[in-house]
Amino acid sequence: MIDSIAKKNIILICPTIYWSTRERAVVRDILLLQQENAVAVVYCIRDSYLDLKAQELKVERIYHRGGFVHPWFDWFKFSNLGQVIKKYDIELVHLYVPSLVMPVAFFMRKFNQIPLLLSYFEKNHRSLKKFFAGPMIHRIDGILTPSDQIFGPLEKILNLP
Repeated sequence: MIDSIAKKNIILICPTIYWSTRERAVVRDILLLQQENAVAVVYCIRDSYLDLKAQELKVERIYHRGGFVHPWFDWFKFSNLGQVIKKYDIELVHLYVPSLVMPVAFFMRKFNQIPLLLSYFEKNHRSLKKFFAGPMIHRIDGILTPSDQIFGPLEKILNLP
Protein backbone atom coordinates (compact mmCIF):
# COMPACT_ATOMS: atom_id res chain seq x y z
CA MET A 1 0.00 0.00 0.00
CA ILE A 2 2.91 2.37 0.67
CA ASP A 3 3.86 2.38 -3.02
CA SER A 4 0.31 3.18 -3.99
CA ILE A 5 0.10 6.35 -1.84
CA ALA A 6 3.42 7.86 -2.85
CA LYS A 7 3.03 11.28 -4.48
CA LYS A 8 -0.77 11.28 -4.34
CA ASN A 9 -3.15 13.95 -3.14
CA ILE A 10 -5.28 12.59 -0.32
CA ILE A 11 -8.03 14.28 1.69
CA LEU A 12 -8.49 13.15 5.29
CA ILE A 13 -12.04 13.95 6.47
CA CYS A 14 -12.44 14.20 10.24
CA PRO A 15 -14.68 17.12 11.30
CA THR A 16 -14.67 16.53 15.07
CA ILE A 17 -13.91 18.73 18.06
CA TYR A 18 -12.47 15.97 20.24
CA TRP A 19 -8.97 14.57 20.67
CA SER A 20 -9.27 10.79 20.67
CA THR A 21 -8.01 7.69 18.86
CA ARG A 22 -9.67 8.87 15.66
CA GLU A 23 -7.89 12.23 15.57
CA ARG A 24 -4.57 10.68 16.57
CA ALA A 25 -4.99 8.27 13.66
CA VAL A 26 -5.40 11.26 11.33
CA VAL A 27 -2.15 12.74 12.64
CA ARG A 28 -0.40 9.38 12.26
CA ASP A 29 -1.65 9.16 8.67
CA ILE A 30 -0.48 12.72 7.95
CA LEU A 31 3.02 11.80 9.12
CA LEU A 32 2.97 8.62 7.02
CA LEU A 33 1.82 10.54 3.95
CA GLN A 34 4.50 13.18 4.45
CA GLN A 35 7.14 10.45 4.66
CA GLU A 36 5.93 9.07 1.34
CA ASN A 37 5.85 12.50 -0.35
CA ALA A 38 2.06 12.40 -0.66
CA VAL A 39 0.03 15.57 -0.21
CA ALA A 40 -2.41 15.48 2.71
CA VAL A 41 -5.37 17.84 2.90
CA VAL A 42 -7.30 17.75 6.19
CA TYR A 43 -11.04 18.50 6.30
CA CYS A 44 -11.69 19.55 9.91
CA ILE A 45 -13.44 22.02 12.19
CA ARG A 46 -11.71 25.37 12.65
CA ASP A 47 -9.77 25.65 15.94
CA SER A 48 -10.34 21.99 16.83
CA TYR A 49 -7.49 19.96 18.27
CA LEU A 50 -6.98 18.36 14.88
CA ASP A 51 -6.83 21.77 13.19
CA LEU A 52 -4.15 22.95 15.60
CA LYS A 53 -2.11 19.78 15.14
CA ALA A 54 -2.45 19.95 11.34
CA GLN A 55 -1.32 23.57 11.45
CA GLU A 56 1.70 22.50 13.48
CA LEU A 57 2.49 19.85 10.82
CA LYS A 58 2.07 22.47 8.05
CA VAL A 59 -0.76 20.63 6.32
CA GLU A 60 -3.35 22.28 4.10
CA ARG A 61 -6.72 22.45 5.87
CA ILE A 62 -10.28 22.77 4.60
CA TYR A 63 -12.77 23.87 7.22
CA HIS A 64 -16.19 22.42 7.79
CA ARG A 65 -18.83 25.12 7.57
CA GLY A 66 -20.16 25.33 11.12
CA GLY A 67 -18.93 24.04 14.45
CA PHE A 68 -21.24 21.09 14.94
CA VAL A 69 -21.45 18.13 12.60
CA HIS A 70 -24.66 16.18 12.24
CA PRO A 71 -24.92 13.68 9.37
CA TRP A 72 -28.61 14.37 8.69
CA PHE A 73 -28.83 18.13 9.09
CA ASP A 74 -25.47 19.12 7.63
CA TRP A 75 -25.70 17.62 4.15
CA PHE A 76 -25.39 20.98 2.45
CA LYS A 77 -22.16 21.72 4.37
CA PHE A 78 -20.44 18.93 2.40
CA SER A 79 -21.66 20.27 -0.95
CA ASN A 80 -18.25 21.86 -1.62
CA LEU A 81 -16.55 18.44 -1.53
CA GLY A 82 -16.64 18.16 -5.33
CA GLN A 83 -14.94 21.55 -5.69
CA VAL A 84 -12.29 20.55 -3.15
CA ILE A 85 -11.64 17.29 -5.00
CA LYS A 86 -11.15 19.19 -8.26
CA LYS A 87 -9.11 22.05 -6.76
CA TYR A 88 -6.61 19.79 -4.99
CA ASP A 89 -6.70 17.03 -7.62
CA ILE A 90 -7.63 14.51 -4.90
CA GLU A 91 -6.88 10.87 -5.70
CA LEU A 92 -8.11 9.25 -2.46
CA VAL A 93 -10.72 10.24 0.13
CA HIS A 94 -10.14 8.89 3.64
CA LEU A 95 -13.09 9.27 6.02
CA TYR A 96 -12.71 8.84 9.79
CA VAL A 97 -16.32 9.44 10.92
CA PRO A 98 -18.64 6.55 9.97
CA SER A 99 -21.83 8.55 10.50
CA LEU A 100 -20.72 10.81 7.63
CA VAL A 101 -20.53 8.03 5.02
CA MET A 102 -23.88 9.01 3.60
CA PRO A 103 -23.27 12.73 2.91
CA VAL A 104 -19.67 12.21 1.79
CA ALA A 105 -20.60 9.33 -0.55
CA PHE A 106 -23.52 11.38 -1.89
CA PHE A 107 -21.30 14.32 -2.87
CA MET A 108 -18.68 11.96 -4.30
CA ARG A 109 -21.16 10.32 -6.66
CA LYS A 110 -19.65 12.13 -9.68
CA PHE A 111 -16.18 10.90 -8.71
CA ASN A 112 -16.59 7.12 -8.94
CA GLN A 113 -12.95 6.71 -9.96
CA ILE A 114 -11.76 8.13 -6.61
CA PRO A 115 -11.59 5.50 -3.85
CA LEU A 116 -13.34 6.13 -0.53
CA LEU A 117 -11.57 4.64 2.47
CA LEU A 118 -13.18 4.45 5.91
CA SER A 119 -11.29 4.13 9.19
CA TYR A 120 -13.60 2.55 11.74
CA PHE A 121 -12.81 2.78 15.46
CA GLU A 122 -16.18 2.14 17.09
CA LYS A 123 -17.71 -0.99 18.52
CA ASN A 124 -21.15 0.53 18.06
CA HIS A 125 -22.28 -0.13 14.49
CA ARG A 126 -25.54 1.84 14.64
CA SER A 127 -24.51 4.40 12.04
CA LEU A 128 -23.90 1.70 9.44
CA LYS A 129 -27.11 -0.19 10.25
CA LYS A 130 -29.40 2.69 9.38
CA PHE A 131 -31.77 2.10 6.50
CA PHE A 132 -30.75 5.20 4.54
CA ALA A 133 -27.01 4.53 4.87
CA GLY A 134 -27.28 1.12 3.18
CA PRO A 135 -26.98 2.23 -0.46
CA MET A 136 -24.09 4.57 0.33
CA ILE A 137 -22.09 1.91 2.19
CA HIS A 138 -21.47 0.19 -1.13
CA ARG A 139 -19.50 3.28 -2.19
CA ILE A 140 -16.78 2.45 0.39
CA ASP A 141 -13.75 0.86 -1.26
CA GLY A 142 -11.92 -0.16 1.92
CA ILE A 143 -12.35 -0.24 5.68
CA LEU A 144 -9.51 0.04 8.18
CA THR A 145 -10.06 -1.15 11.74
CA PRO A 146 -7.57 -1.22 14.61
CA SER A 147 -8.59 -4.69 15.84
CA ASP A 148 -10.41 -7.90 14.98
CA GLN A 149 -12.94 -7.26 17.76
CA ILE A 150 -14.25 -4.33 15.76
CA PHE A 151 -13.96 -5.95 12.34
CA GLY A 152 -15.76 -9.21 13.24
CA PRO A 153 -19.24 -7.72 13.85
CA LEU A 154 -18.68 -5.18 11.06
CA GLU A 155 -18.01 -8.00 8.61
CA LYS A 156 -21.41 -9.55 9.43
CA ILE A 157 -23.32 -6.25 9.17
CA LEU A 158 -21.84 -5.40 5.78
CA ASN A 159 -22.09 -8.99 4.45
CA LEU A 160 -18.45 -9.03 3.43
CA PRO A 161 -17.14 -12.15 1.67
